[in-house]
Amino acid sequence: MMRFRLAVVLFTGICLLQSPECVAQLKEKALLKGHASYVFRVSFSPDGKTLASASWDHTIKLWDVKTGKELATLKGHKRRIYTVRFSPDGKTLASEAAGIA
Repeated sequence: MMRFRLAVVLFTGICLLQSPECVAQLKEKALLKGHASYVFRVSFSPDGKTLASASWDHTIKLWDVKTGKELATLKGHKRRIYTVRFSPDGKTLASEAAGIA
């Protein structure tokens, strides 16, 4: 089974990613391993402690931003997941799946 890596990159300031100088300043914080297909969208919780990743493997994974550890795998979609978002209070996730099953 092919494993895909989701790199969470944190950086300070705002820059254009097309700029080689800007890209050189980015530092990898963690590699989040676990999805079996492409990660199409990620969303940070309002408190910044949790990251949700939406994948074409029909799952959403929740990650601890500080440690990079997987907290949970959410299953139920029958199609590729394109979007995931936290509610403003961080207690609810909304997701959208579409395309070829």
